[in-house]
Amino acid sequence: MFFLSSNIGRVRDLLTGCSISLLVFFIPYSTALVNLFSAICLVCWLGSGFVLDDLKKFYHSVVGKILLVFLFISFLSILWSEAPKEYILDGFAKLRKFILLAVVWMLLARLREFQKLTLCSMFLSFSLLTLICLGIYAGVPGFPNMTPGQGAIFLRSHIAQGYFLSLLVCVCAAILCLTRGYKTRLLGLTFLILSMIVTLYMTNGRTGYVCLVCSLLVMAITVPGSIKKKLLLLVFTGAVISTTIISSERLEKRWEDAVVDMQKLEAGNGETSIGYRLRAVKASFDMVKERPWLGAGLGSWGMKFCQFDSTNKQNLALCQKTINVGNPHSDYLNWLSQFGIPGLILWLAFLFCLWKRCFRLDKRYRAFVMAALASYMVGSLFNSFMWDISEGTASALMFGWILAVSTRIEEKGTKQLEI
Repeated sequence: MFFLSSNIGRVRDLLTGCSISLLVFFIPYSTALVNLFSAICLVCWLGSGFVLDDLKKFYHSVVGKILLVFLFISFLSILWSEAPKEYILDGFAKLRKFILLAVVWMLLARLREFQKLTLCSMFLSFSLLTLICLGIYAGVPGFPNMTPGQGAIFLRSHIAQGYFLSLLVCVCAAILCLTRGYKTRLLGLTFLILSMIVTLYMTNGRTGYVCLVCSLLVMAITVPGSIKKKLLLLVFTGAVISTTIISSERLEKRWEDAVVDMQKLEAGNGETSIGYRLRAVKASFDMVKERPWLGAGLGSWGMKFCQFDSTNKQNLALCQKTINVGNPHSDYLNWLSQFGIPGLILWLAFLFCLWKRCFRLDKRYRAFVMAALASYMVGSLFNSFMWDISEGTASALMFGWILAVSTRIEEKGTKQLEI
């Protein structure tokens, strides 16, 4: 009987670990499969026998309390939200990522043998994405065509692609610096270079540029070693930036587009990429002025944007009908405008706790994890990552992985978490 129970436990653990790895792998490619493996992970956790213990530990942890209060405020905000029912339900659906974050945290904290497999899955997934982008750029038969004005874009969003490739740079740098095998290090170096080339020379996503540079800078500053080593990495980062500025036609084109957008905005035309973002920022702060401590409520950003944005005031009904849920292209503004000052403070506290927990990690790979986290922190200044399906799921899994790896485990007959 004990033997049978032990085997069932091993099969369940194997199913759980593989489901998390496949979930990570399919993030760029299939929302349906992401939802499927997310559901399998949830079922595995519910059947693990540790649910009550995990919930207790989660509740008593600082990070757990922050997330619970944040979600409580989110749900409570429907009481004053002016959004239609379908917009509120859509907002609830987007908050499911926080449940996935907590479940992955608890599962990987116990199944430590699958923590590396999860990283390998991310490496394989984003490396495949890099190869596909190279195939698109080269015009290989059978590959999709180049997206006009965007370059070698395979995903539905160049923002998501740039963010994913910046995370791949962090993983490749870790492989290059931490592994000993010549072939493995060569593989890491190859995809490090290829992902940077795709981001800087083959696509037009400004988010990818910013996230990549931020990742390189944080790695250069936080990597363990002598001052000489840090200076060399900073020089390398500076050389990458300088070379790209001089030689990348796409970067030059995006800069010219930004200048044109600003000129149009000054002339009164806000219907541009930068124009919309600046209008979204202004409207978000108008929402905060109206309800600084409560916010506009879950799912209401698009409706309130139509009310406050001067471009749409003349055609308010049409705007509210067509904008759907909407977002201000910034996680920080999104939480601030919908959940008020408390929502933003809680989110900043959560990110601070994540950054602090990075110092629990082995110093050999701490810098690469911090670089990936910094990529999110900076990228989400200009994009609502947690509001988007692909970027939000990837970020939630990254947060859960960091929390799991930094969780200490006590072995007392059963695996009990010390969070």
